[in-house]
Amino acid sequence: MPTISLRVSDSQKIELEERSSGNVSDYIKAQLFDKPDPHTMLETILHRLEKGSVQESPSAGTDDKTMSILMEVLQLMRFTVKPETKEKAQAEVERLGLKIVQSEDFRR
Repeated sequence: MPTISLRVSDSQKIELEERSSGNVSDYIKAQLFDKPDPHTMLETILHRLEKGSVQESPSAGTDDKTMSILMEVLQLMRFTVKPETKEKAQAEVERLGLKIVQSEDFRR
């Protein structure tokens, strides 16, 4: 199999190693060539939201930035999945006792 090399900064290298759990090659291939699984992505977002709610009072600026990023990811995912998939995901969110978030719920 051919080898491709790329240059990254030290901080990018560290981030890649953290994200990939040590297997950078497989991680990059998956990011480039695997079709994303919407259910896995939604589970990851829900996990991060739950983890964020447990943290000790983060600064308001950080919280706003995180919420903006999460809302953008949520909207991108909603635009890329079939309506049936979106409805199933929202039903799961409701089953967990959480409120379905709409873009109208947030102001810029």
